[in-house]
Amino acid sequence: MVETIDHLESFKAVMLLQEVTDAILCRAFPSTLKGAVRHRYFDLKSVSIHSFKQLSRSFICHFVSRQQKHSDYLHTVKQKEEEAIQSFVSRFNAATLEVHDLDQSVAMSAMMSRLQKNDLKKSLLKTYPRD
Repeated sequence: MVETIDHLESFKAVMLLQEVTDAILCRAFPSTLKGAVRHRYFDLKSVSIHSFKQLSRSFICHFVSRQQKHSDYLHTVKQKEEEAIQSFVSRFNAATLEVHDLDQSVAMSAMMSRLQKNDLKKSLLKTYPRD
C-alpha cells in the first residue's frame, strides 16, 4: 500500500508543478500505472468521478482493502489445467499486490510451487531467478 500512496503523491507533485486542471489529473492518472496495478485500477467500479480528490480516495480505498493478506495467500493461486503461463503469471502478479510487505523470495517460491510442470518451471529450477 505504501507504494500505491507514494505513486499517487509523486503523480500529484509532478502534475501540479505543470498547473494542470483537475480534469486532466483524472484523465492522465491511469497512464502512469503499470502492470497489475494498472489492471486493478481498471477493475474499479465505473462511477462518476467529479474530482481528482475523489479519484484518489477511490484508488487508495480499493488497494487498501486488497492489501491485507498474508503471503500464504499466494499458495492458493494455482495454474489451472490448460491455462497459459502468461495468464497464470498475470493472475499471480495481481495476487502479490494483495499481500502486505511481500518478500520476493517467498513470492518466487510460491509461484514455482503453483506452476504446472512445464518448460518455464524446469528453467526456473535450473537457474533460480534473483527477482
